[in-house]
Amino acid sequence: MREAFVILGGVVIVLLAAGLISASKDIGRRGQPSAAGRPGKRDGAAPSAAT
Repeated sequence: MREAFVILGGVVIVLLAAGLISASKDIGRRGQPSAAGRPGKRDGAAPSAAT
């Protein structure tokens, strides 16, 4: 029984970590590139050109 809980707990931790990493990457793409310049302008220009 303990092994099952350990395995399930490990899976939950991995999924939470993956979610946090993907969320931090999304925040980094939106925030840091605009401050850096070129990538922010590209990301900002594409939606405005699409609309």
